[in-house]
Amino acid sequence: MKEFKELQSVWVHQSLHEKPKIDTSKMESRILSLKKKQHIVPAVLGVTILLLLIFLFSHSTKVFNLIKNAILLMSFSLLVRIVVEVWTNIKLNRMNVRDSVATFHQKLNVFEKTRRRVHFIVTPIVLVIYIVAFYSLMPFFKEHLSAFMYTYVIWSSIVFFTVLILFKLISIPKELKLLNSLINEAKAKDVT
Repeated sequence: MKEFKELQSVWVHQSLHEKPKIDTSKMESRILSLKKKQHIVPAVLGVTILLLLIFLFSHSTKVFNLIKNAILLMSFSLLVRIVVEVWTNIKLNRMNVRDSVATFHQKLNVFEKTRRRVHFIVTPIVLVIYIVAFYSLMPFFKEHLSAFMYTYVIWSSIVFFTVLILFKLISIPKELKLLNSLINEAKAKDVT
């Protein structure tokens, strides 16, 4: 009985240690690749906004309010997407694989849920707004472009939007798969 009390005393008075840290080498490289990809989207969208605004201001005397509104709506939808990407990038940068396993796992879960919302709610809304605004420009293009150029704009936009949607349909599952593998790896280390 004395041994049990000694064992119980040691158990009660032991210092509580934080869970072990994650072996960070592979995880850091995978998170770094995520960070690089998240810098590309705002840059591309920013250039697109710049081109839209250059078009708007260079043709501001020739375009009607409907056209101006369509271009501004396209720019605004892309700006919303940029803000969302920068916000999630900040969340990603706040994650540190050297945090405790439980903390990192929790932050990774929150980040993954945020990215799901971005991909499945924000992105489709932004894309639909952009496409509707773009196609509202068609009367302007028809009036100011030759028949060949107008046909070219229609077909090239169809190809562009199709490729963009296909690219999203391929890249989104890849990103979510990477996030899920990081979550599973962190979860496995959290259990040990």
